[in-house]
Amino acid sequence: MSEYLVHTHSARQASALRREELIRQAEEYRLARLVRRAGRRAARNREGRVTAPARYVPAA
Repeated sequence: MSEYLVHTHSARQASALRREELIRQAEEYRLARLVRRAGRRAARNREGRVTAPARYVPAA
């Protein structure tokens, strides 16, 4: 935790923690989307179209 949070009012501290959590979730979501998109693109490159299984199986 940053020094800023240590010397801050608890309500502001809570909102800062919440913001960090939201930012982390957004990054995870974005990465998951990139992974899925890459998986679909790979399937399309192999078969010329998106197959149903490729849509649901996350890329390794």
